[in-house]
Amino acid sequence: MMNCSFDVVAEDEYGALARIVGVFASLGLNIERLTAFPSERAGYTDVRVGLKADEDMLRTLSRKLRRIVNVVEVQGRLEPLEEIHGNPISPLSEFIEGSAASY
Repeated sequence: MMNCSFDVVAEDEYGALARIVGVFASLGLNIERLTAFPSERAGYTDVRVGLKADEDMLRTLSRKLRRIVNVVEVQGRLEPLEEIHGNPISPLSEFIEGSAASY
């Protein structure tokens, strides 16, 4: 397993964060980092979630997160531990991104 980071853009509505976090809980995953802040786009919230996962779980999470009605964009990536802690080591090994079907 590697460290994984998910960036999710969701409509700024009551309960949206709970639904996003519920996807991780339903898969028995432990969230190591969670940040939510207003998006540059009015009416949306950016959510960044960090956890340990492998490529298969990354794909599963991306697919499940896109099914949430309030979610409009999902980007997940695997990253080395050093990058998470702010050290300038890259590149990212995998990008999985996309937009939800319901805008």
